[in-house]
Amino acid sequence: NMANQVTTLKMGQKFKKTPAGEIPVDWDLLPWGEVSRQSEERFIPNCHDDRPYVGLEHIGSGDGRLLTVGRSKSVSSLKAVFRKGDILFGKLRPNLKKIIVAPFDGVCSTDIIVIRPRNTVSGSFLFYRLQSADAFDFAISTSAGTKMPRTSWNLFKEYLLPCPPLVEQKKIAEILSSVDDVLETTQNELEAHQEFRRRLAHTLMSQSGKKWKQSHLRDLLIEPIRNGYSPICPSQPTGRWTLELGALSADGFRSDKAKPAPANDLKADSALLKRGDLLVSRSNTRNLVGLASIYDGQPTNCIFPDLMMRVCLSTTTMIPEFLETYLVSPFGRRYFKAHARGTSGSMVKINASILGDMPVPIPPLDEQATIVAGLRKTGNLIVVSKTKWNALSKLRQGLMRELLAGRKRVMP
Repeated sequence: NMANQVTTLKMGQKFKKTPAGEIPVDWDLLPWGEVSRQSEERFIPNCHDDRPYVGLEHIGSGDGRLLTVGRSKSVSSLKAVFRKGDILFGKLRPNLKKIIVAPFDGVCSTDIIVIRPRNTVSGSFLFYRLQSADAFDFAISTSAGTKMPRTSWNLFKEYLLPCPPLVEQKKIAEILSSVDDVLETTQNELEAHQEFRRRLAHTLMSQSGKKWKQSHLRDLLIEPIRNGYSPICPSQPTGRWTLELGALSADGFRSDKAKPAPANDLKADSALLKRGDLLVSRSNTRNLVGLASIYDGQPTNCIFPDLMMRVCLSTTTMIPEFLETYLVSPFGRRYFKAHARGTSGSMVKINASILGDMPVPIPPLDEQATIVAGLRKTGNLIVVSKTKWNALSKLRQGLMRELLAGRKRVMP
């Protein structure tokens, strides 16, 4: 169905110059205030009203997903009322793109603008238009100088919207919605594979762990645990990279979480990574500190920061993938939560001594290999789903650029 819709794309031929740039000659340029309005209906809570409540924390960043909902009974102050089909747009840090089309009637935080499309425009088209980059360039620029970037309806309603005929709006929204449906299915598949891998790892550890001998982690090392190095990073690529803390996750290494590093900093050479290095985070929230992942070699010429530690194992005793699995398992998580230190509620730390003191199971190598092989199969499914999701995401971005600018046209 999606493929059939995409094949209806046609190249636009004639454009006109406008304050918002070149747009097709048959498109209008209208302020948002003409195609939509802000709902100003307010909600006064009472003990008998239990409507769904949506705050910024309930909306995914950039994906149009409603993650969860609260209940209006728990709301202690005046909130905005929204109706099914309204667009909920987070006005704080608008670059996060916290936007959804309301799937039901409810109430929401006043940090959300409730945009109600008029009958002359497609609400779904407005939703995708809001997700396009230029809308957020405007939203952020209007808030320059404030402590937290924000926008408001009074500023937003003056923003000029390139607006195709209604039938084309609906077709654009239909195509992008088809891509989103496949993206959501792929995302659900990915999350299901990740959850299955976590459960499988826990089951394998629980069933076999009682018969395994144990040792402290420090006794399995071929060199001391070392912290990385955090240089002052440039804003432009240099050919050398440094990992961000988000590169270490419970679901494996994330090679996309890296930023440019200085090319000629000699101190960074000691933190240069090689494929297969096992890294452990030494500072994070209590739920995330101690997360471990194995560097997969990408990006190349990459260092690890001071907030991580590198663990070099004796592979005659333990397979690195097995230790990685143990560190992110409930057994490992309990150890790090119990031993992390810090007075801040948001950031705690572990160090090389705490990590080295960690008791770890030591199965026979052939048993470790069997466990790793089983987990690798589910890991391959995760890689396939991630690759598919990334390809679809790029397709979506390309279609949004072309369709919302009128560089490609859809005909009924």
